[in-house]
Amino acid sequence: MNIAKFCKQHVSYWGLSANAGYGDRTFSAPVEHLARWDDSQKVVLTKDGREITSSASVMTKSVPVMGSYYKQADVNTLDSSDVNPVNVDGARMVIMVEQILDVKCRLLGYMAYLS
Repeated sequence: MNIAKFCKQHVSYWGLSANAGYGDRTFSAPVEHLARWDDSQKVVLTKDGREITSSASVMTKSVPVMGSYYKQADVNTLDSSDVNPVNVDGARMVIMVEQILDVKCRLLGYMAYLS
């Protein structure tokens, strides 16, 4: 099974570049990913057994990083001042990432859960 046939939506992704301490974070410039955005609330278990609630999930072939941000919009529609996703309306932070595997444990893609 190939998840690329499900990933047809254009989403913007800001990768977490560095955590400068004191709560300051820097992000890479927004890039466009093909993904499947699901705007439904889910309760998921973390590896340490905690329950967290996500407001949306994103299925993608690209590797998402915890603390990064997604927005359900094409990169070309973003403002040039949208360099810090914390200040961008509609951008959501990645709070958990899971690998999507097939029955032979081959990596197909990733599921990112968003705050």
